Amino acid sequence: MRELRNVLERAWVLRPDSARTFSELSLWLSDTQRSEQSSLSFSGLAFKEAKDRLVSDFEYRYLFGLMHRFDFNVTRAAEQAGLNRKTLRELLAKHGISKP
Repeated sequence: MRELRNVLERAWVLRPDSARTFSELSLWLSDTQRSEQSSLSFSGLAFKEAKDRLVSDFEYRYLFGLMHRFDFNVTRAAEQAGLNRKTLRELLAKHGISKP
């Protein structure tokens, strides 16, 4: 069940801007196709906006995986990431990541 939830959460994060429900997600795309689709969705944006969105997407995916890997142990996750706990907590709050 946990793995399914993780797949759905990742799919939601990587969704195209037009997707508003889970039924609109492209769960069958390979990583290469997903990367190409993601690149195309940024092509209409200004450089700074596209970069900010990519950084935000990276932060979310990195933190989401990190916290699951360390079972939401902030101290261990912060050590692995090379961040102090306060900074990690701020990033988790920014991205709405919390222990299930």
